[in-house]
Amino acid sequence: MSSVFVPESTAYPERRDSGISWRQSLERLLLAWPVRFRSLLLRRELARLEAGLGRDGVALQDLTDSVRLKGLSSATLPLWYAWLRQRETGRELAAGVLALTRGMAVQCDMPALRASLIARACETMALSGRSVHVLTPDDDTTRCVYAQLQAALEPSALRLASVVSNSPLPQRREAYRAAVTVLSVREALRDYLGDRLAMRQSRGEIGRKLERLLGEDPSRTARMRGLPFGIVVDANRSLIAQACEPVVVAGRTDPECARPWACTALDLASCLEEGVHYDTGASGHAELNSRGRAELDRRCASLTGTWRNSSRRNTDVTLALKALRLEPGRHYRVAEQRIEFPAGGGQGDEVRLMLEVRERLPVTGRTLIRSRLTCLRFFQRYEALAAVCDDIRPVRDELWGLYGLAGFEMTPPASVSAQDEVSLGELDARILGLASALNQSLAQRTRRSLLSRRARQRYRSEAKLRRSLLRLDSELENITAFSGRAE
Repeated sequence: MSSVFVPESTAYPERRDSGISWRQSLERLLLAWPVRFRSLLLRRELARLEAGLGRDGVALQDLTDSVRLKGLSSATLPLWYAWLRQRETGRELAAGVLALTRGMAVQCDMPALRASLIARACETMALSGRSVHVLTPDDDTTRCVYAQLQAALEPSALRLASVVSNSPLPQRREAYRAAVTVLSVREALRDYLGDRLAMRQSRGEIGRKLERLLGEDPSRTARMRGLPFGIVVDANRSLIAQACEPVVVAGRTDPECARPWACTALDLASCLEEGVHYDTGASGHAELNSRGRAELDRRCASLTGTWRNSSRRNTDVTLALKALRLEPGRHYRVAEQRIEFPAGGGQGDEVRLMLEVRERLPVTGRTLIRSRLTCLRFFQRYEALAAVCDDIRPVRDELWGLYGLAGFEMTPPASVSAQDEVSLGELDARILGLASALNQSLAQRTRRSLLSRRARQRYRSEAKLRRSLLRLDSELENITAFSGRAE
């Protein structure tokens, strides 16, 4: 395979993120059990390919032309399988590669076999001219996977690159132009947000199309060149444990640009009445009620920008109510044209800015969240996504429910299960003691049963917490992607 890899498109390929709709949730709920037979169907398909395997060799150029013309379909699958087998790829490894290219979560707990699996999948994607992002939980795993893939990809001469936290910007841009890029999820998400912020300044989709016609495509200066195909390593951590973690890009606003925002928030807050539009709790914090939110909807109907976003507007007005309740000389004082708070009574940038406007002082600006996106929503924007994990059993349902990834057990689950990390309580210890007094074999079976029970309880509680956090995330809304609005 040639060492020169050029993606088919120079645009910014990604999938529009509309969240998980109720129809999609219902569809995945209904298919939760039937999808478990998908791995069986894949193995049957592979058995048919093995039965029809001929002895003639397959030329790489012929395979590449066929895949780029027809994709990895039923017409080109026999050629691809013959090419894979003539490279001394075992049947089980070929099954795992096919599962990855079909967008499944593959269970494989052997590091050497996992590297071969990912390498073969990357080579298959390279046939169709698509680059691959190998996403890891952290920089240490990135370095380890990069070293393993270097040896596995050496025969194919595919260009491999990596991105870590201290990689400079020119090196990042060059790395994303490689056939395979290894990096952590947070680094990928940070670069993606940087690209979206840069391209947001090009006046929307129509403006970007006009710039592209004029030869001034802003995507040419982007770091990532889109989200074509992602393979997630250690899916238990990256796709599940980190699903609710957001990456936030913030910056200081221009002081004079921040003044209109503060004035509008204070004007809206001054129109609200305590006990009618908002209630004050025992801690003294104001909280908008339904009448207050309806009043803000009415008053902001003619406003533009972030004031049309109900969740952000309600937060800003609540901060303004807090600023209006602060008394000079008691909660703060004005000294040398500055707002000073007493020790232990500091407030955020937003409240400070509103007090500066209220006291007619020079404004200092505020820290503004320019972009925010959770790992879950980021992964959903990949055109195609696959995963590799050590043990798929505890996360099978969540992988399907959140990402639509069906499971494929290429190897038995990891020998060291997550059950070993679960601690037993006092009642469990008493039950185990009684079983030990009766029979040692019974004690071992009892211990396994208790560990399995506690592990299931822990997984259920963690999944419940993740669902709550994801609901909160959908209410906060994610700011970035395809326009200047919150999506």
